[in-house]
Amino acid sequence: MALPTPSLVAAALAFLALLAGCATTTTSPSGTPLRQPLCTADGPRVKVALFWMPRWRADQKEPALREALAKQGIEQFIARHGCLDATAPRRLPGDGGVPSNAALLRLAAAGGAHADRVVLVTVRELGPRLVIGLPVLVEGGTEVVVDVRVLDPSTSSVLADASTRWRNGGAFVVKGVDSLESDLADALEAVLLPVAVPGPRPDPLLGMGFGIDHVVIAVRDLEAARALFRDRLGFKLPAAGVAGRHASGTANASSYFANQSYLELLAVDDREKVAANDPGLLAFLEKGPGAFAAALSTSSASATAARLEALGLAPTAPSPGTVQRATDAKPPPPKWLTVEMREAAGLPLFFIQYLRVDYADIFHHWDEGYAQARAAPYYRQPNGARGVSALWIAVPDLEAASKTLQALSSSPGRDYRCPALGADVREFALVRQAIRLLRPVDAGGPTARFIAERGQGILGFSVEVERLDDVAGRLRDLPGSTGDVGPCFPAGRSLLVPGALAGGAWIEFHEPVGGSR
Repeated sequence: MALPTPSLVAAALAFLALLAGCATTTTSPSGTPLRQPLCTADGPRVKVALFWMPRWRADQKEPALREALAKQGIEQFIARHGCLDATAPRRLPGDGGVPSNAALLRLAAAGGAHADRVVLVTVRELGPRLVIGLPVLVEGGTEVVVDVRVLDPSTSSVLADASTRWRNGGAFVVKGVDSLESDLADALEAVLLPVAVPGPRPDPLLGMGFGIDHVVIAVRDLEAARALFRDRLGFKLPAAGVAGRHASGTANASSYFANQSYLELLAVDDREKVAANDPGLLAFLEKGPGAFAAALSTSSASATAARLEALGLAPTAPSPGTVQRATDAKPPPPKWLTVEMREAAGLPLFFIQYLRVDYADIFHHWDEGYAQARAAPYYRQPNGARGVSALWIAVPDLEAASKTLQALSSSPGRDYRCPALGADVREFALVRQAIRLLRPVDAGGPTARFIAERGQGILGFSVEVERLDDVAGRLRDLPGSTGDVGPCFPAGRSLLVPGALAGGAWIEFHEPVGGSR
């Protein structure tokens, strides 16, 4: 095929002077791109430690000019988006190669400031392109090629690792270098702030967290409570004498479920330490055992704290915690971060982020992961429990508590009555679960008696099970069990076990509703 002659090229360029080309933009990623944007205009600001470096091809023309434009383009991208709380982008030397994930995290930590995300942008191409030939006489525009890696420093997980070719141009389009900095900003916008991938959307408060993480059941005697929950109620728990210990002076034994929730039996192990670290637990136990608090799962403790601050709920700073098992010679490094609320209308809730959990992977593959967990021996429960499905909080002032819970859940709530507990219920959806506020309407009912004896707090919780008949067989041997009391909460067939028979907290066992949770 013959190439166009110089005269033909000159004629084409003259023709282009009279004809305005129509530019279009294409983005072609490879690898693992971000599934959700780094931040959103209506969400909390996200603190980003951003590093960048050029990796030009060997014959790149004017690398110094392109590097200056690249720096300006990255700064322009940050300036465009107020939801990004980014320090000045840090240019890394290119002669040492592309840093590893561990090296990037060390660099971010050395900066001193906490970061929600660590981002590395490697610019490989930034310039105009012009193709002269057939089938299109002239095709031009600008081209950006960047490699982008995004890390979550709290879990060391990789959220994105992709190479993207961004082009703006088309037939009869000729562009110079004037737009290159804004072109790079546009390319980074497409890569780091993509339109959310269809599927589940992160919760405004919990991010990619699971919802109700665990219910803390405070007990006076850990071994007696273990025997009750394991041998009578059918929950899988560690063998007698096996417990985890916290630096705050408590000991625990836990039962884990397929939906990633769990029950934690918590007892005082060192009274002096508990008095210094959590005197509220001692005051609670003076009135008897029961559901002391509940943790909500968040994929980012710092982002949740920022959201709570914006809601006026006075959060504490994320606090690290760990648990020492019998096999640990000394307390291990932090395993989680917790955030509490100081202005939450008395709701006994806190937030927890585990530091070695890949929340994004679980979030985006929930259905298949949940099916695998249900089949795994680790999560198999003698009573068929799949997980905690709802939390019930008895409140004397429904409207005040509703205001806080509506802000937390971004749910308007729905109302109904539960005659078995003598209460009006306002239910708020939370990821795949629910939090229910119960206001007493029967002065002699369980909810009114609970508030009179204990004040506002967690009256009980719901547990979804595979088959209710299997649970019913166990409960027949439990003196005083209410049996099937008919519809109370909007679930399938259910059984209610009074708190006096279940460690101080009422338990509803119910069959699945509307598929898996």
